[in-house]
Amino acid sequence: MGAKAAYLDRAEWDFAFFLSMQEEPSDQRLFLCHLYEFTREIPHIREGVRELREQGKLEGHGIFSGLLKIKHWPELPLRAAIKYPYPQTAQQTDVNKPFKKLADEILAAVIDPGTNYSQTPRKVIELAIPEMCSHEQLRACFAAHLRLYFPTQGKRGKGPRNAGIGAGAPIRKIKQELKALGAYRLLRKMTANEASAYTEKLLSKPLFESEKSWSEAKGRAKRRIEFYIKEAPGFPFFGRRVV
Repeated sequence: MGAKAAYLDRAEWDFAFFLSMQEEPSDQRLFLCHLYEFTREIPHIREGVRELREQGKLEGHGIFSGLLKIKHWPELPLRAAIKYPYPQTAQQTDVNKPFKKLADEILAAVIDPGTNYSQTPRKVIELAIPEMCSHEQLRACFAAHLRLYFPTQGKRGKGPRNAGIGAGAPIRKIKQELKALGAYRLLRKMTANEASAYTEKLLSKPLFESEKSWSEAKGRAKRRIEFYIKEAPGFPFFGRRVV
């Protein structure tokens, strides 16, 4: 088990650094981590990024434009790419401004009418932003607009089917899926029992307790990966399956 585990960088499966973030906007950085790590699991994304970088075409890819600015995506896990070493936690590390800016750019692309989505229905509307209003006031206005004109959006069983993209998902769900991705990657290297022993040695407790919970976590991560393959936002190489 030790030899197999040695080939898997801890940053590939331990996302506690991002899950522990409290400084605002922690939810934005969680979404960035979620999108960054799950898209690394899609072979044609990895292949496509290499081609885009060789061609120098790093702009105009909507929600992926921010990720393309991270030099080592998708080769390295996010924690390694932004050089936050262990054993520091999010509270011990100053989350730098470029990282915050990337998270903002990726979230802003979700509602940019120019962003290309494959199978995610969207409605384009026109809004006016009064320059005198603060961010807090604008958020209150936007919330009121949603309540009046999009009353069923996001409610279970009502309105268009929720695409489940990270930025629209509850933070709890994003955290669960990131933790599940850690299990998914570990189980490619070892058994559930070995993974329990290995993670307990590093974390003081197993990432998941039982063999059943490890299996369920692996299944959760696989479903999210399939979602990104089939329905994620447009990218030059989405839709091309590479086995």
